[in-house]
Amino acid sequence: MWSCRKRITTEHLQHIVEQKNGKETVPILWKFLQKEAELRLVKFLPEILALQRNLVKRFQNVSEVEYRSIRSFISSHSSGEIKLPKDYCSCNLDLDADFEVILPRRQGRGLCSTALVSYLINLHNEIVYAVDKFSKEDNSYSVDASEVADLHVISYEVERDLIPLILSNCQYHVEQGGETSREFDLEKIQRQLISRFLQGRPRLTLKARLPCCIYVVVSVTTPAIGADGSPELSVHLDPHFITPRVSTGLSGPVVRISMP
Repeated sequence: MWSCRKRITTEHLQHIVEQKNGKETVPILWKFLQKEAELRLVKFLPEILALQRNLVKRFQNVSEVEYRSIRSFISSHSSGEIKLPKDYCSCNLDLDADFEVILPRRQGRGLCSTALVSYLINLHNEIVYAVDKFSKEDNSYSVDASEVADLHVISYEVERDLIPLILSNCQYHVEQGGETSREFDLEKIQRQLISRFLQGRPRLTLKARLPCCIYVVVSVTTPAIGADGSPELSVHLDPHFITPRVSTGLSGPVVRISMP
């Protein structure tokens, strides 16, 4: 007779931890496994921020872009948590999604890109804070998001890093009848998880604003004739796109321009 052993996965370990009241006995391991499917994406944060900075440089003050999808953009270049509208979360994104989805903006579909970075930063900080609280030591330092690098963020590969760690702390027992059972040393898994992947990571701050494309919508009305007989232009700026810096500039002295 032969039997097929169930493959060990993070989902299987999560089930074991929940069965053994892991929320109380191994709180960091429990919290990590609850968020693991999303935490594995935090390692991409430096690359995402670098991409956003490059996109902002190229598309700043551009109200319309020439690319209709993410795929068309890629093919042409061969060489604080934000809440999204429900309809933005109702479908999966792929390479044929609107290109504006990856342009970091404060409105429209560009909000998806900004919200992603904000969420990953908050997720990283949540785990770092939990580890500090558990160890009762405040050894973490802070790094601004504008300077974040690979060595600053929680980073691991599931198959290369997590599964071997779990297997190394798993013992097999042959029970009566020839059946094999497995027992995990959850406390040891938690200690190694903290020391290898979580401890020593900084908290990410937002002293500087996240990369964001901002453009000002300007409408100019028909020139009117002033008291001195010269034409006067009335310019209206859409307040939705006015940043504090622009607002300060607009509140300064007004320069009158006479047109012939």
